[in-house]
Formats: sequence, structure tokens, C-alpha cells
Amino acid sequence: MRPMFDKTILVLTILKIDFNLNKSLYSDLYFELSKNANVIVLSLTDNDNQVTKYSESLEVHNIKVSSSFQKSKIKKAINLLRLNTKLLRYVKSNLKDTTIDLVLYSTPPITLNKSIKYIKNHYHAKTYLLLKDIFPQNAVDLGMFSKKGLIHKYFRIKEKNVYNLSDNIGCMSQANLKYILNNNNIDKHKIEINPNSIEINQIIEISSHQKQEVLDTYGIAKDKFKMIYGGNLGEPQGIEFILKVILENENHNNIITIVGSGTQSNRIKKFIVDNNLVNTVFIDKLAKDKFDLLLSACDIGLIFLDARFTIPNFPSRLLSYLEYSKPVIAATDLNTDVGETIKNGGFGYWCESKNTDDFFKLVEKMKIENINNQFGKTGRIFLEKYYNVDNSAELILEKIEV
Repeated sequence: MRPMFDKTILVLTILKIDFNLNKSLYSDLYFELSKNANVIVLSLTDNDNQVTKYSESLEVHNIKVSSSFQKSKIKKAINLLRLNTKLLRYVKSNLKDTTIDLVLYSTPPITLNKSIKYIKNHYHAKTYLLLKDIFPQNAVDLGMFSKKGLIHKYFRIKEKNVYNLSDNIGCMSQANLKYILNNNNIDKHKIEINPNSIEINQIIEISSHQKQEVLDTYGIAKDKFKMIYGGNLGEPQGIEFILKVILENENHNNIITIVGSGTQSNRIKKFIVDNNLVNTVFIDKLAKDKFDLLLSACDIGLIFLDARFTIPNFPSRLLSYLEYSKPVIAATDLNTDVGETIKNGGFGYWCESKNTDDFFKLVEKMKIENINNQFGKTGRIFLEKYYNVDNSAELILEKIEV
């Protein structure tokens, strides 16, 4: 695709974006887009107001908001309703002379409708939604509020509105796309699959000595089968099932390492202590480089989702495991297609997150069948073919190509 530096993409996000410190699927995408167009990222976080220019075509504007936004999903959604005024004021004051060709945003949140509508109309910009979260139905699934209540009705109106405002919607997977079409009155031609994706880098395998050093650092036994879960630890992960898994794991020759933070992390730590679990290691959230090093020293990656979900989530953590050539075992609900992707891709196994016997049968099966890490190698090839950020960026850029 030819460079289009006469075009500008405006990104709206509630995530902290720092291209020097925090590598993520979002920063990878924004950086890739900036290779072919001008990208301005408006980051609504508790960082101080600041504009950081990373290149001639890439800059991040931090717009400071209260740290109270780092709360539960419902509280965050309610607080985010107040952001439109601040965001609109910033756009009108600081970007009034800027030409904007496309505004890019993701869910969460679903509450920036006024800002999106203003930018779309005032700048005659195209709008692109990266659908990463289906709210409020996910909250209903987890029993946070009733589908018959006013809270659901209010946020459902917001959700429909953001879909209607979007000229294009990029879904994470086929199940994601199908769900949105089946449950909303949306033109199918404006929806496409634009999956989670990352910049593909060559990974150098660490030596046996380095692995031992890493394992020693965190007190992880080298002679046991090492499973790792990394990511958020909240209701969506199905904490009840995770607790059953780590309790049952005491009867197996495995180590489960849990790395992350979230609303349920203290509960997990307390459970480990109260039950004197020796085959589970809990580590608070690590910087990406340290997590990647630990991941390199483990045998397989784990994915957990609550069995109650009726919406098809697709955890982005899968990409980290594939990047480091790790086989995957996923224990999830029946509606996500991440398990189908893992099985059909030939790099792991899936079970429903209800029965621990099913889970540990897959663990034992993995120990036998993953000869010479063939599953992990297959997963790496799958990543390079389907989850390369180049492809995601091209889908977005073609919307403003003339």
C-alpha cells in the first residue's frame, strides 16, 4: 500500500499508550498505521496532560482524567459517560485546524458517542470501530445487572448508537461477527473480521541456564510441567473454575504460574495461602519483557473464560503464547470460537470451564502428544499467517485510500 501522509487518523482510547515502554496489540497497530498515514492518539487516562511526538507521523496526546476510572467495569462505564465533554473540549481547542480523515476507536468504552458523532460530522471523517468487548451483555452474563433493568436498557442504547455511528466495524473472529449481526440491525457490508494482531518479531530461544535462572527467580520447580496464565484476573476469567483447577493441581506433577492483576487477584492469593498450595505460584502483574522471559521458561499457556458467557470473547493473550511458540489449553464457555481456533490450528486443546477432570485430561494429553514442541511451532506459524498487524492496518487504511 502506498504511503498516504496527506491523510490523518485520529485514535480515541482510554488506554495508556507509550511506544517506548508499553508494547501491546494497540501500540503495534497504531505504529503500523503511522508508517502510511499521520496518526494522532488521544489517550484519556490518569497521566498528566502532555503531547509526545514519536515520529513525524505519530504523536500521543495524554488527556488527564481522574484515576477513579481504573475501577470495575460498571463504575468505569458510568464514569466514562462524563468524558465526552472533556474530549470534545480538547478536540475543539487543539485540533480545530487539523484535517481528520478517519477516527479509530475500540470497545470498551461504548460511551464516547457524542465525541465520535461530532468528529464524524465536523471533519467529514470516516469512522472505524475495533470491537473488542460486547457490553452490556457481557455484564448481564456475569450477573452484574439484569437484562430487564434500566442499567442494561441505558447502555444497550449506547451500544446500538456506537454501532450505527461506525462506518466500519472490525470484529475479532467469525463468532464475534456472527453474534453482532444476529443481535443487531446492522448492514452486513460494513462488518469485517479484523482480529487481534501484533508486530511479528523473531524470538530467540533462551538457553537452559537462562531458563533455570528465571525459574529460580520466581521459585518455580524445574522438574515439573510448567503451565502459565497471564492477564486480567476478574469475573470474566471464571475465578471459581480457576480456584478448582489450582486446588486439584496439588494432585498432579505440574506447576501453575498465575501472573496478573484485577478485581479477583486478592481472592486467588488468599485461596493459595489458606489451602497451602505448593503447586501454584502467584506473581503480581509483570512488565511485558519480564513476563515474556518467564513465558519462555514455561511449557504451555493457559486461557480461562467464565462458562456463563453467551457472547463470544476472544482473549488477546493467545497471541503472546503463539509468539513464544507455546501450546495452549483453553477452558472457556461454549460461545467463543477461541477453542475452535486452537484445535483447528493444531496448537492446543479446549474444554468447557466446568469440569476439572476434563481440563487435566487435556494436560496429560499435551504431555504425551506435544513431541519436540510441535504444537508450539505450529502455533507460531499460525500467528504469522493470521495475526500479523500488517494485515489489520491494511484493512483500516484501505478505508481512506482514494
